[in-house]
Amino acid sequence: DPPFPLSRLRVRKQLLEIRASDLRFTVDESSELFRQTLPLDLDERHITALQKKTEGWIAGLQMAGLSLRGRTDVDEFIDAFTGADRYVLDYLVEEVLGNQSDETQSVMLDLSVLDRFNGALCEAVTGCADGVATLERLDEANLFLIPLDNHRDWYRYHKLFGDLLQHRLRQMHPDRIAELHKRASDWFESNGFIVESAMHALHSGDREFLLAKIDRHWRLLMREATEAELKQIVGDAFTHEQILESARLSVIRSMAAFFERDFNLMVSTLDATDRLVDADAADYRDVAGINLMMRGARARDMSDNEEAVEFIQRAIEVLPHRVPGSSDYLYYASEPMLLNVLGTTYDQMRDYDRAEMKFHEAIRLARSANDDSCVVISIGNLGKMLLRRGDYVGALRYTEELEAYRGTPAFTNDRAEASPYQIRARIALERNELEVARNLANEGIAVAGPPDQHLELYRTLFMADEALGDYEAADVTIERAERVPLNPSIAKLSIIAQMMRSQLRARRGNADAAADVAALYDEWLDRHMARSSEEISDTQLPLLAGAMFTRARIELLRGQSAAAIDALERVVRMFKSAEQVAVVIEAHVLLAVARERARDIDGAQSSMLTALELASGPAIIRPFAIEGSAVSRLLQHLVSKRRPDIARIPSDYLRKLLDACNINESLEITAPQSRTLVVGELQLTTREQEILNLLALGYSNQKIGDKLYVSVNTIKTHLSNLFDKLGVRSRVEALARAREEELI
Repeated sequence: DPPFPLSRLRVRKQLLEIRASDLRFTVDESSELFRQTLPLDLDERHITALQKKTEGWIAGLQMAGLSLRGRTDVDEFIDAFTGADRYVLDYLVEEVLGNQSDETQSVMLDLSVLDRFNGALCEAVTGCADGVATLERLDEANLFLIPLDNHRDWYRYHKLFGDLLQHRLRQMHPDRIAELHKRASDWFESNGFIVESAMHALHSGDREFLLAKIDRHWRLLMREATEAELKQIVGDAFTHEQILESARLSVIRSMAAFFERDFNLMVSTLDATDRLVDADAADYRDVAGINLMMRGARARDMSDNEEAVEFIQRAIEVLPHRVPGSSDYLYYASEPMLLNVLGTTYDQMRDYDRAEMKFHEAIRLARSANDDSCVVISIGNLGKMLLRRGDYVGALRYTEELEAYRGTPAFTNDRAEASPYQIRARIALERNELEVARNLANEGIAVAGPPDQHLELYRTLFMADEALGDYEAADVTIERAERVPLNPSIAKLSIIAQMMRSQLRARRGNADAAADVAALYDEWLDRHMARSSEEISDTQLPLLAGAMFTRARIELLRGQSAAAIDALERVVRMFKSAEQVAVVIEAHVLLAVARERARDIDGAQSSMLTALELASGPAIIRPFAIEGSAVSRLLQHLVSKRRPDIARIPSDYLRKLLDACNINESLEITAPQSRTLVVGELQLTTREQEILNLLALGYSNQKIGDKLYVSVNTIKTHLSNLFDKLGVRSRVEALARAREEELI
């Protein structure tokens, strides 16, 4: 800073400050530099990558541009571009490093092994007498230090300058590097930064030194390290054979493999852990319980549901009770988290009442223990279950609860941040709010965690593109989905992109091209469609439905209505028991189209009415609107003929649907407005109103379940809620009270 009274001038607003952060180029400014000043023909992806690597440093961008002139290997150059690039190195050595004293250069080189540093750490690693004063001098000299907080306690190097210093350190003092990392590791350990301690121990190259850190802090590492860090700490330092000789290394590697969904590696390391763990060891129950938890979660993901329940219940019995906040607490091996896994397993088994009970139990226990991470995960899973079942009001309510945690440490879970976007984007899609769905899906993709979450969001984005008729955007979305990295254990998810490509070709009317792509996954589809829905995971069921819908559309394009009807009826049979409401609605819409093509007008109208009755509650519109004139014809016929059945459909929903299908708004609608009953502070949901209407017709629980495509247990739950709201204890009393209130 210049020798002026800056604070006084700043307070008096007599100072205009332009600092390094103001001079950094944005992506747009970097683009202008490359395209107009240099000039270089780089695409936006290359420019964004260089802006990120240089952190907007104009000279760095200029030198990158000089190095790029005449090169054809642009991708490879940008990937490898560091402070060791000859132009950058020459500039920084001559203009910056060469002007410093030998003592200052030595401190700067030593600090380059650190991703961040403060005064105390500077002293511990470099041996300087006053670390705070040293860093202040470096900062004042503008030696590429970037403060990480407003107090200027923590700093880091500018990335390119740090690269240069590391390069010089390796050239000039390679024998010092291991010792510098050990000093850093010890300091981080003594100050409670266990993951950074382990990472520096890893970089020291001393395996025994690292193993000692792991033995002391394995629980903390499993709690605080990311999956990539866990994989690095164990996988990079030790061979697979060495990992299998240590129970703690095995359980850490198993957890990293579990997060990666590499189940083959996970099982092999878990087997080693089971052999190695000593029943008398102090951490036996922790290791054994974590193993059982991972085996249970794997069994669930493989749809071995009964086995999953057994493993998880044993894990609850074995794992010791830990208090959140204690050094040995692992949220993913806690009782609330295990109850959450049980909830997802029961959800997969179609035992929705028990699943909901386990989720609520997990949330209650987690909240009482202030375990926000588990609360967030359980709420997200509960919301997604309700989404699949068509309870959009409930799903959105839980999404709002999730949003209350955004910005908190609980949202650092690899799935949590994108979960609200998944739910809201899907609901917007089905309600035909297509631009909203696209925006939400893109926001979710930006923060998504595992590959399967990315692919689910890409699938939602693709369906919004398709429904908008933006086929170019849909092609781009497919290409983005194809670039999602998949490890061997989840490589089968690559069929998602194939399904989208086949679906798009069918939508464009090219049956043969669609069939060519579909042939890549036909064997997988037929094998799974031969199973019962209970044997198939909820993540696979929507994929099966999408593939079967494409198969039906291909048959319709070829004039094979009977084959299309057969495929769609198989979907209805399978998904009826799974309570995947949106899928069943789309199947009935397509059945209506197929039956009309087969000149079965009564069958077509019956299928359309079933679709309307199911869709009116959650206000689903997309499956109707996307089919165009075929659906519009059927809807217009149903409404214009004023069939009594159409009067059951709430008119506010029907108006939205007709508008989405481009049916004349002036068309007279005789259906009644939807209504709710307010009793105290409670009100009947649309689904409860539907059940009440069916009760009045004398339907049994089983018949109501068949009519609404839900289980008898679900009907019983709705009836219990309905009786509570009406203040009654039986069907007879409920019907009497409903008549008093003019509800039926």
